[in-house]
Amino acid sequence: MMIPLKMVLALLGRRGVLNVGYTTNFELPVWAGLQSEVFEKIRNSKASNKEIHSAFKQVVLLIYTIRNNLFHGGKRSDDANDVNVVSQAIPLLKMLIDYFIETEDA
Repeated sequence: MMIPLKMVLALLGRRGVLNVGYTTNFELPVWAGLQSEVFEKIRNSKASNKEIHSAFKQVVLLIYTIRNNLFHGGKRSDDANDVNVVSQAIPLLKMLIDYFIETEDA
């Protein structure tokens, strides 16, 4: 699936990943994004439980979208941007896995 240049330029400033499987019209993209302001509150220990829960859901959806794009043809190993997206998702996924392993051991 080729993404039109206009869409690529519009997406450059976004934080998140385009959901290739659900985007059928590039004028109405389906986006798995992250809300920077929520993560900033978490980083500064000022987030409510509701905001922490929201951030967790955003991260899980983002990783799930990357996984779907990867396994259903939206990501390619010879595309530098795709390699970058997957590479940046790995530490995030590791952090989630470590959290659940640590939680079960406690």
